[in-house]
Amino acid sequence: MLAQLIARSALARADIVVITRSAHAPAIESVVRRHSPAPIFYAQTVLDEVRPGERSRVQWEPAAWLGKRAFAFCAIGNSRAFFDDLRGWGVQLAGSRAFADHHRYTAREVEELESSALAAGAEILMATEKDAYNLGSLMFSALPLYHLHVTMQVTEAAKFWQVLEAVLEMNRQRRSR
Repeated sequence: MLAQLIARSALARADIVVITRSAHAPAIESVVRRHSPAPIFYAQTVLDEVRPGERSRVQWEPAAWLGKRAFAFCAIGNSRAFFDDLRGWGVQLAGSRAFADHHRYTAREVEELESSALAAGAEILMATEKDAYNLGSLMFSALPLYHLHVTMQVTEAAKFWQVLEAVLEMNRQRRSR
């Protein structure tokens, strides 16, 4: 109940609403319209690049991940979306593991991840850029690690930027009064 109140309050204050991971969501738009007159845009994650990670003693070429069975892990707010995106981009998932958002990995967890990956028949490990960074100096020893560089692509991008600039200008003028 509190989350719904907070969401309604946030929508009421919103200048722009961006619905992610969908190209068309009339039910969500209907809810937004009940609480906000803000313009609605859509955005999807786009895979820009898969990069070999530096946190593995086993190094493969950048494109060597193609067609390999992967064990994916992440510590982001919506881990399920990351795993779904991987499948959508054609990654064969042998298994996956999610951690709490902003998790800092331990040596034991790195060993467990690699053990789980090997047991699942994975040939490579995959993570987000954020997770590759949050490994710190920890290293995988048996499997290569790849991390994904992704961006959010807004449909109607030109219109989105026009609206955003107008909102920012309106907010600047309000603050200067």
